[in-house]
Amino acid sequence: MGKRILRLRYATLRMNGELRFTQDERGQLFRTSHGKRRGGAQAEMAPPRACARRPFVAHSGARFPGAGSLPHGRRPRSRTRHATIRGAPPVAKRSLRYDGEAARQARLDLAAAYRLAVRFGFHEGIDNHFSLLLPGRDDLMLLNPYPLHWSEVTASNLILVDLQGTRVEGVHEVEPTALHIHGPLHQANPGGFRCLLHTHMPYATAVACRQGGRMEMAHQTSTRFADDVAYLEDYNGLVLDRAEGGRIARTMAHRNVLFMANHGVITAGKTVAEAFDRLYFLERACQVQVLAETGGHRLRRLSPQTTDYLRRQRAGGEDLAAEQHFAALKRILDREEPDYAN
Repeated sequence: MGKRILRLRYATLRMNGELRFTQDERGQLFRTSHGKRRGGAQAEMAPPRACARRPFVAHSGARFPGAGSLPHGRRPRSRTRHATIRGAPPVAKRSLRYDGEAARQARLDLAAAYRLAVRFGFHEGIDNHFSLLLPGRDDLMLLNPYPLHWSEVTASNLILVDLQGTRVEGVHEVEPTALHIHGPLHQANPGGFRCLLHTHMPYATAVACRQGGRMEMAHQTSTRFADDVAYLEDYNGLVLDRAEGGRIARTMAHRNVLFMANHGVITAGKTVAEAFDRLYFLERACQVQVLAETGGHRLRRLSPQTTDYLRRQRAGGEDLAAEQHFAALKRILDREEPDYAN
């Protein structure tokens, strides 16, 4: 490729906000055959070498590993490689309207929840799923980018899909059970179920796997869940259709915690902080219960009067405590895993 053509291409790429030269092409433009920079009439172009394929540029302009970014409002040229993965849901061709700053904060919070779940052992590698309705929208939800490990989740690689599973933003796949569990729940209660966290965390799942397993009011942490827990009694296999998702939604109804027999649990909240605070203390309460029952010991259950008294003592302060708890956990991530915010 001639030097003049390379220079012209360099100027065009910069003007359009696309990627610059590969290292090999840059070397062709600025090196002479004697290893000097351009400048003499006798200078010769270095022999061309095989050029590496340029990385893709995503429509959204978000930064991905190896990708450039587009200026605001500029659409990529038709020759740009777009991000697709085999088996990924189709990208919706629609004009999105939402609060960009609120969406950015939502992405930060949900990415933090994934990283914290890894720290506390709530995850199962690339499986299970957390979702969050986009602020100001009841028809779009953020999900984990499948099949990334939860320790790889960042604010920018979360995918945005509608409740039917059509991908709107992002480059990764939608895990099918995530769609069929979270979609019907968000649709059934968009005001209360803004954030949904589904895990197979060990102690809570152990309770769900017991015959007639119930969360017992045997510890003060347990009492925060009194009258706020539902139980899905029958296990029907993987949730791969809308009908089973609808059964889950009808069972959970307005409650913020669901035990799924032989499966796992779901917690809900109006914010990520609320849902994660419930997830954290649900596992702690179940851990105490399972350990207390070890060896066949009987639980010392609290009376309904004591449970009710504890509810009045809390007097609705749990929402503030949840926000403070989640903020403290995010400060740990800011110090030790700041890349979650990328």
